Amino acid sequence: MEITQVDGAGKICIPPEMAKKLGVQPGSKFQINIKGDILILQKIHEDSESRENTDIQEMMQLSELSLKEFLESEPDLYSDTDLKVKYK
Repeated sequence: MEITQVDGAGKICIPPEMAKKLGVQPGSKFQINIKGDILILQKIHEDSESRENTDIQEMMQLSELSLKEFLESEPDLYSDTDLKVKYK
């Protein structure tokens, strides 16, 4: 396990041995996720498969947001009484 720190500009330095092992170079892109107090950096590979995965993740997030907005704008569900009156 390596230890690093954040500099004054808010940058985190990846130790050279790890950077070399991952092929990290200036301009490399990472996806950043937070789980509790854990920060996860995942290198984005510039091949078609990773771009496709990123596109799918973005579509899922958009779909989830759209569904949430749709459900929030829906009127309250019908009560049992409403259904009995309408269908009798």
